[in-house]
Amino acid sequence: DYRIADLAAQYGYCSTESFSRAFRKFHGINPSQARLSPHVLQCYPRLSLPEPISPCNHSYEIVELPDFELYGFGVETNFDHIKVDAPSIYLELERKYPTLGHPDYGMITYHHGRDSHERYEYCVLWTNPPQAPETRIYRVPNSRWIKFVIPSQEAIDIQRSSDQFYCEFLPTCPYRLKNQPELEHYHDAVTDFLIPII
Repeated sequence: DYRIADLAAQYGYCSTESFSRAFRKFHGINPSQARLSPHVLQCYPRLSLPEPISPCNHSYEIVELPDFELYGFGVETNFDHIKVDAPSIYLELERKYPTLGHPDYGMITYHHGRDSHERYEYCVLWTNPPQAPETRIYRVPNSRWIKFVIPSQEAIDIQRSSDQFYCEFLPTCPYRLKNQPELEHYHDAVTDFLIPII
């Protein structure tokens, strides 16, 4: 009953596609087929490190946040395009609404859950409604979060830390991801990278 994306991340794969390819090559069937009927699968214990690796060698903490609302704009994207689309929306909004100032949050929402890399929405958000006609309200549900502080607000540094989280930290940590948005909170020249956990 685990999601394929969670299994892929837990065992060090950067995408569900690469996990599924390796699974099929090793077992001769797809992960989804293994769920549907009994099959004989090879089993090996997961290799784990004694201590989790933190992105950018920074420490992390577990925080709890109540549900809250944010206001802003979103762009449709996917796994292959998010590294271009996320910085592009900032530039477009800066050009279109030069008085808005730097946003307070960035957020990824998954339309079909974390298992699907086909469709995301990347959102640029403020704690107070900006004066712009297309502004939407986004609700962030209450949750527990893993919080990493990234000493930068540059897209390349945030993307690098996100990649390190999914490829290095998550496979060795004891937490399971929750199927809800992840956040970037920008403040005081740093970024809090917040990943929801069960």
